[in-house]
Amino acid sequence: MKQYENLTYCHSVNVAMLSLLLGRQVGLDEPTMAALVEAALLHDIGKTRIPLEIVKKPGALDKRERKLIEAHTTFGAEILMQTQGLRPLTPIVALEHHRGLKGGGYPDLGDAIPHPMSQIVSVADIYEAITGARSYQDPTLPSTPA
Repeated sequence: MKQYENLTYCHSVNVAMLSLLLGRQVGLDEPTMAALVEAALLHDIGKTRIPLEIVKKPGALDKRERKLIEAHTTFGAEILMQTQGLRPLTPIVALEHHRGLKGGGYPDLGDAIPHPMSQIVSVADIYEAITGARSYQDPTLPSTPA
């Protein structure tokens, strides 16, 4: 991932650390924490199948580009399912980390509720996306009111 695009790599490391902190806060045991951190670290691996000019685009994405970016969840699950040695949770989190509690988001999986670990990674992902550096926006300080 780091060789593909450093910002996505840093984001993934940050999401893994935030997920670790959230997992500790909710009292997960060590084996579950290890699975959570692995899944969080690899949650955006599907972006490696998206052209860099789209991943790094500084402005708004058009419909085609948006659809391609949204496909990173499916691409990630596919990559991780074909990767030996990973925990079974890892491709699930890659697939579900942009899904809402009521079935919204992407990819469209109907009204299926995301796995609790996907929910933790989603919270960490959103927080890091808001407070971290992006090609299209300046970071928001954690202490800045919404």
